[in-house]
Amino acid sequence: MVARMLRIEHDTDPRPATKRYADALWAANPRLSPDWWRELQGHTVGKLALDWRHTCHQPALLTEGCNMVLFSVATAAQAHTHIQAMPTPAAVVAVMHDADPAVIARTPATFGIWHQPAGLGAAARAQGLVALEAAVKQGTLQAYGLTLGPACTHPLHVWMHEAAEAAHHVWGRRKRPGLRLLAAQQDLLHLELFTHPSTLHHAEAVSPLELAARLGLSTLLLPLAMPDETLSQPSAAALAALTQAAQTEAALLESLGGWPQVQGQPLFSLLAALGQGQPPWPTPGVWQAWQAHVWPQLQAQWGALAVPPAATAARQAYIRALTHLLAQGPALAQAAAQPLLAQALAQLAPRLPAFWQAQSPQAQAVAILSGLAGADCLALAAPFPLDLFRFQPGLPDAAAVLAPAA
Repeated sequence: MVARMLRIEHDTDPRPATKRYADALWAANPRLSPDWWRELQGHTVGKLALDWRHTCHQPALLTEGCNMVLFSVATAAQAHTHIQAMPTPAAVVAVMHDADPAVIARTPATFGIWHQPAGLGAAARAQGLVALEAAVKQGTLQAYGLTLGPACTHPLHVWMHEAAEAAHHVWGRRKRPGLRLLAAQQDLLHLELFTHPSTLHHAEAVSPLELAARLGLSTLLLPLAMPDETLSQPSAAALAALTQAAQTEAALLESLGGWPQVQGQPLFSLLAALGQGQPPWPTPGVWQAWQAHVWPQLQAQWGALAVPPAATAARQAYIRALTHLLAQGPALAQAAAQPLLAQALAQLAPRLPAFWQAQSPQAQAVAILSGLAGADCLALAAPFPLDLFRFQPGLPDAAAVLAPAA
């Protein structure tokens, strides 16, 4: 009996599966950068994660140091297949990302991140948080997180208070809630979650990512836009939808004899934006906020607006064209972002170390974003050169690179 107990103790490795995975990779790759690994809520993960919400790219990287995966309902089955094909599936930190807390709560994963819709009322927020906290109590999830981005206007400190109330409801006592992660929708065009003091910590105004760091939350960056030449030109379908919307707006303008106003302000106009020299479509961050907050108001305003009978058909055609255009919004937004990202990197690249100055715009953006203070992991939705980041000994000083010019 004694020998049996000694054998069990000798064979049992107390290290978590992700730590054993990291140690084994480090032993097999002595050149691996010490900056590659990050500690995230008890797990050791590579600083670049695989964003598989739309497509499961580069599954071979699961065994090369990218052991954190973000997936969706659409990709859950394929992601599960890739993970189970690994020699050590337990070394993968699987993160379910969805807009429905009930779906997250019943999906086996390490963590679940709620992509909460904009404008949720108090009751809906409480219901979602209770469902996620219950999943933690039941062991379906180890912890859960929230998505913060341009469309989210609810301050993080209020979310934390509501999560504490949900934990009290689920556990029957006061305890730290299972809310331990944030998915921050940030990129080089949108860094407000790092820079803007839009939340509170003991009455002190701080940025959401500063508050997350102070409270011990882990942060996963989800870039809304990254440099990609293949996205610089929208598809023919997207351009056709944009052209159709502009043409129907011109016809409506002629039918009305002028553009309508609400409370002294003209309604949104594609033609007016073009006439002022503005891009015909916003960047992803602005588009996301516009879709969540502006478009519903615009629909309501056009629906309530009295127009002459002769213009009714033109108004209906315009609203149909705008509705059709919404489906092309993401592609148009990515195209709009590319020249702005190029301009941003043209200003930032000279501040980078020589090694990074010689890399591609995509690699430069990844290096800057993954070097931001408080960012634990950066999830990438497109293929990337892993070895460039695994073996490079250090990241650029993101704070110095992004600091305003003197």
